[in-house]
Amino acid sequence: MAHAHTAEASRRCAEAGVRSIEHGTQIDRQTAETIARHGAYVVPTITVMESLLNSSGHGLPQSALDKLKSIIDDAARAIDHCMEAGVKLGLGTDLFGGLHGRELHELTARTRMNGALETLRSATSVNAEILNKKGELGIICEGAIADLLVVNANPVENMGLFEAPDDNILLIMKNGEIVKSKFHQYL
Repeated sequence: MAHAHTAEASRRCAEAGVRSIEHGTQIDRQTAETIARHGAYVVPTITVMESLLNSSGHGLPQSALDKLKSIIDDAARAIDHCMEAGVKLGLGTDLFGGLHGRELHELTARTRMNGALETLRSATSVNAEILNKKGELGIICEGAIADLLVVNANPVENMGLFEAPDDNILLIMKNGEIVKSKFHQYL
């Protein structure tokens, strides 16, 4: 894994055999094609940028906030380039300090950029591949670890439901064991 923002840094990472490039905010079309050829993954991190912009900037000077706005646009283009080139996109946040607690917003932010179904794949099966846990995580099948969420609506139609987990997540199963259930309310 390597943290890289620019196209050049991301390309060098892929050529050097890095498996997962975190951020990749300025990946261009040619770099995306290079990453795809090398079979590397990219994990965009949109929420950290949006959170900094929407939370009074956390003390950042105006010039840094202006740059952040343009980088968010770059990140959206980078996601498009990666998808067109066939790069698999994972899901991450890179949140720090007082920004913790906004992790689930990444689902909403990424849905705006590459759709709900692709975002769910990023969070589940693609992240499982990145962790070398394909067939164990991110899938519902015999032999998998059995981490499961049951929600009260279709996330493909409303990914924002994850931003209010207390209201919308009805059941959480981890390793096949129920750790949270609201089903008693419906019986």
